Amino acid sequence: MDIARSYLDHLTEYDVELLVAHAPGTLSAAKLKSEPEQLFKLLESREVVQAAFRRTDDFDLRKGPMAADAFAAASPFLIFALAIQAVASELATSSFVSEWIGPRQRVPVFDAHALAGFLAPLERRFYLATLLDSYTHVYSGSVWVHTGARWRRRRFSELDPLTLASLLESVPETERAGIYRRLGDLALFLTGVFPDYTATRLLKRIDKERLYRMTNLVPTQGSSPSSLHGQSNSSEEGIETIQETSGNLVALLARLGKRWYEKAVDTALFSTDAISLVADIARHFEQARRVLNIVTDRYLFDYRARWLPEQ
Repeated sequence: MDIARSYLDHLTEYDVELLVAHAPGTLSAAKLKSEPEQLFKLLESREVVQAAFRRTDDFDLRKGPMAADAFAAASPFLIFALAIQAVASELATSSFVSEWIGPRQRVPVFDAHALAGFLAPLERRFYLATLLDSYTHVYSGSVWVHTGARWRRRRFSELDPLTLASLLESVPETERAGIYRRLGDLALFLTGVFPDYTATRLLKRIDKERLYRMTNLVPTQGSSPSSLHGQSNSSEEGIETIQETSGNLVALLARLGKRWYEKAVDTALFSTDAISLVADIARHFEQARRVLNIVTDRYLFDYRARWLPEQ
């Protein structure tokens, strides 16, 4: 009931009317607001998904008073929620998924059931939808930092892990949990929605080492960057399948993103339901990344340029 209400709080009045108009049945907007748990039936509706993403097949998308292109004015959150819900339904009946292994490279992996299990809790679907929605408006700016005897202006962007991480050096300890969480979100966003772009970005060695230090993950001397103090060279969730090279930020961000989420939990002042969910995403970071790859490939590819900036 609480998660259903959270979904409704993120939907506009227009979104609600769209869902009611295109879904089968006679559910009204007023009834939906009084019985928010009914929302998930609408999000799971095949008619709604096909109307939103124009997958007509043999369906009449002019069901009700609104035409199919009415979804062009829907909120990004609704589109993301529908895409994630659609993938959850598809994975439940699939045997394999198309796995990203490099720019424009996909291979079949027969573990769709594992990703379906990850998406089973509604809280995780909601988290991914709100994460995607949060990057439709990206914040950037500058802060003044006292270094030695001087004050210097330092720029930051929510889409740049280096400048965002640099804020950890200038904010009070009580505010670091929020920055760590946003760093985790950024790692999940870049590796999940823009893996091809992220994999081809170059990062100077000194910048890579700086990111390691900020999260207490320092490469051992004389070893490869993927060999870290306190970390094995293998991963239960399959991160090792992505080669971490000088031109591939995906593996680096996948590793650091999990750690940033963990640091957000460790530095949080209070234990809340939201913090518990962040801890859960940290434990399943790789599955969350892979799910976003699938959601993007199947449903969001045409929306990325309009709503989700690459840099």
